[in-house]
Amino acid sequence: MSTKSNEKDLAQKNQLAKVSAPGTQLNRDVVETIRRLQPQERAVVVGKLSAEQATAANVERAMMLRRLLLAGYQEPQVFASAAGPEIQRMVAVIDREIDQVLYETRVRRELFANTAGTVLELGGKIDGQGDLAIGKLHQFIAFF
Repeated sequence: MSTKSNEKDLAQKNQLAKVSAPGTQLNRDVVETIRRLQPQERAVVVGKLSAEQATAANVERAMMLRRLLLAGYQEPQVFASAAGPEIQRMVAVIDREIDQVLYETRVRRELFANTAGTVLELGGKIDGQGDLAIGKLHQFIAFF
Protein backbone atom coordinates (compact mmCIF):
# COMPACT_ATOMS: atom_id res chain seq x y z
CA MET A 1 0.00 0.00 0.00
CA SER A 2 1.10 3.49 -0.64
CA THR A 3 1.89 5.96 2.10
CA LYS A 4 -0.98 8.19 0.96
CA SER A 5 -3.44 5.28 1.27
CA ASN A 6 -2.13 4.42 4.76
CA GLU A 7 -2.51 8.05 5.82
CA LYS A 8 -6.09 8.12 4.52
CA ASP A 9 -6.97 4.91 6.39
CA LEU A 10 -5.40 6.26 9.57
CA ALA A 11 -7.29 9.55 9.20
CA GLN A 12 -10.59 7.65 8.74
CA LYS A 13 -9.88 5.49 11.80
CA ASN A 14 -9.09 8.60 13.82
CA GLN A 15 -12.35 10.23 12.70
CA LEU A 16 -14.33 7.11 13.66
CA ALA A 17 -12.59 7.04 17.04
CA LYS A 18 -13.53 10.70 17.65
CA VAL A 19 -17.25 9.96 17.25
CA SER A 20 -17.10 6.76 19.27
CA ALA A 21 -17.35 6.31 23.00
CA PRO A 22 -14.63 4.55 25.01
CA GLY A 23 -14.96 0.84 24.47
CA THR A 24 -17.21 1.28 21.44
CA GLN A 25 -16.51 2.30 17.91
CA LEU A 26 -18.63 2.93 14.88
CA ASN A 27 -17.46 1.03 11.86
CA ARG A 28 -17.09 2.34 8.34
CA ASP A 29 -20.15 0.42 7.09
CA VAL A 30 -22.44 2.26 9.52
CA VAL A 31 -20.99 5.65 8.58
CA GLU A 32 -21.24 4.96 4.83
CA THR A 33 -24.84 3.79 5.21
CA ILE A 34 -25.73 6.91 7.19
CA ARG A 35 -24.31 9.03 4.37
CA ARG A 36 -26.66 7.33 1.89
CA LEU A 37 -29.81 7.96 3.94
CA GLN A 38 -32.29 10.70 3.17
CA PRO A 39 -31.63 13.89 5.16
CA GLN A 40 -34.56 13.33 7.54
CA GLU A 41 -33.59 9.72 8.21
CA ARG A 42 -29.95 10.74 8.59
CA ALA A 43 -30.86 13.35 11.22
CA VAL A 44 -32.81 10.81 13.27
CA VAL A 45 -30.06 8.20 13.07
CA VAL A 46 -27.25 10.63 13.87
CA GLY A 47 -29.23 11.99 16.82
CA LYS A 48 -29.85 8.51 18.20
CA LEU A 49 -26.25 7.39 17.74
CA SER A 50 -25.04 10.65 19.30
CA ALA A 51 -27.25 10.08 22.34
CA GLU A 52 -25.97 6.51 22.68
CA GLN A 53 -22.37 7.70 22.38
CA ALA A 54 -22.93 10.40 25.00
CA THR A 55 -24.47 7.87 27.39
CA ALA A 56 -21.56 5.49 26.90
CA ALA A 57 -19.04 8.29 27.49
CA ASN A 58 -20.79 9.37 30.69
CA VAL A 59 -20.99 5.82 32.02
CA GLU A 60 -17.28 5.44 31.28
CA ARG A 61 -16.56 8.62 33.29
CA ALA A 62 -18.67 7.35 36.18
CA MET A 63 -16.80 4.05 36.19
CA MET A 64 -13.49 5.90 36.17
CA LEU A 65 -14.61 8.02 39.13
CA ARG A 66 -15.71 4.85 40.91
CA ARG A 67 -12.30 3.25 40.33
CA LEU A 68 -10.54 6.38 41.62
CA LEU A 69 -12.64 6.41 44.78
CA LEU A 70 -11.99 2.72 45.39
CA ALA A 71 -8.26 3.18 44.82
CA GLY A 72 -8.20 6.03 47.33
CA TYR A 73 -10.23 3.96 49.78
CA GLN A 74 -7.51 1.27 49.72
CA GLU A 75 -5.02 3.69 51.26
CA PRO A 76 -4.71 2.75 54.96
CA GLN A 77 -4.92 6.36 56.17
CA VAL A 78 -8.08 7.02 54.15
CA PHE A 79 -9.60 3.67 55.12
CA ALA A 80 -9.12 4.42 58.82
CA SER A 81 -10.35 8.02 58.59
CA ALA A 82 -13.83 9.48 58.63
CA ALA A 83 -13.61 9.65 54.84
CA GLY A 84 -13.84 5.86 54.57
CA PRO A 85 -17.61 5.55 55.13
CA GLU A 86 -18.27 8.58 52.90
CA ILE A 87 -16.26 7.00 50.08
CA GLN A 88 -18.26 3.78 50.49
CA ARG A 89 -21.49 5.78 50.33
CA MET A 90 -20.39 7.63 47.18
CA VAL A 91 -19.34 4.38 45.49
CA ALA A 92 -22.77 2.94 46.29
CA VAL A 93 -24.43 6.04 44.79
CA ILE A 94 -22.33 5.75 41.64
CA ASP A 95 -23.14 2.03 41.41
CA ARG A 96 -26.87 2.76 41.65
CA GLU A 97 -26.65 5.51 39.03
CA ILE A 98 -24.72 3.30 36.61
CA ASP A 99 -27.24 0.50 37.17
CA GLN A 100 -30.09 2.94 36.52
CA VAL A 101 -28.54 4.20 33.28
CA LEU A 102 -27.93 0.63 32.11
CA TYR A 103 -31.50 -0.32 32.99
CA GLU A 104 -32.85 2.66 31.05
CA THR A 105 -30.63 1.75 28.11
CA ARG A 106 -31.89 -1.85 28.11
CA VAL A 107 -35.49 -0.65 28.22
CA ARG A 108 -34.91 1.74 25.32
CA ARG A 109 -33.21 -1.00 23.34
CA GLU A 110 -36.13 -3.33 23.92
CA LEU A 111 -38.64 -0.65 22.93
CA PHE A 112 -36.78 0.49 19.84
CA ALA A 113 -34.71 -1.44 17.36
CA ASN A 114 -30.97 -1.12 17.56
CA THR A 115 -30.27 2.00 15.52
CA ALA A 116 -27.09 0.80 13.90
CA GLY A 117 -28.71 -2.50 12.94
CA THR A 118 -31.64 -0.67 11.46
CA VAL A 119 -29.29 1.58 9.52
CA LEU A 120 -27.52 -1.41 8.02
CA GLU A 121 -30.86 -3.01 7.12
CA LEU A 122 -31.91 0.24 5.43
CA GLY A 123 -28.60 0.27 3.59
CA GLY A 124 -29.25 -3.25 2.37
CA LYS A 125 -32.66 -2.21 1.09
CA ILE A 126 -31.14 0.82 -0.62
CA ASP A 127 -28.51 -1.36 -2.28
CA GLY A 128 -30.79 -4.33 -2.84
CA GLN A 129 -28.37 -6.41 -0.78
CA GLY A 130 -30.55 -7.54 2.10
CA ASP A 131 -28.45 -10.60 2.92
CA LEU A 132 -25.25 -8.57 2.92
CA ALA A 133 -26.80 -6.01 5.27
CA ILE A 134 -27.89 -8.76 7.69
CA GLY A 135 -24.33 -10.13 7.68
CA LYS A 136 -23.00 -6.67 8.48
CA LEU A 137 -25.63 -6.32 11.21
CA HIS A 138 -24.45 -9.53 12.89
CA GLN A 139 -20.84 -8.39 12.54
CA PHE A 140 -21.71 -5.02 14.11
CA ILE A 141 -23.65 -6.59 17.00
CA ALA A 142 -20.82 -9.06 17.65
CA PHE A 143 -18.46 -6.10 17.97
CA PHE A 144 -20.44 -4.91 21.00
